[in-house]
Amino acid sequence: EHAREGGAYMIERFWDLSRKLKRNDALVAIGDVRGSGLFLGVELIRNMETLEPASAETSFICSTLKEKYRVLTSIDGPDENVFVFKPPLVFSKE
Repeated sequence: EHAREGGAYMIERFWDLSRKLKRNDALVAIGDVRGSGLFLGVELIRNMETLEPASAETSFICSTLKEKYRVLTSIDGPDENVFVFKPPLVFSKE
């Protein structure tokens, strides 16, 4: 139950971030958010029309999260542009 509710919350937050990125004309966009429970994948793209994968940007984000914030993530997908977020079950909204 906790994983399902937490996952639904995180999916909504990632879609909120996607809308903010579009409004601010960011260099990267969220093409898709998918997953189950707290195991989520966020596909990063450079262009909403061409869907060009943002592989380098995904790598940079994952490295920065690890080095600066000690958040462990991984990268997946055939183009290595899916940021995989899998927090521990003790994860909370706070």
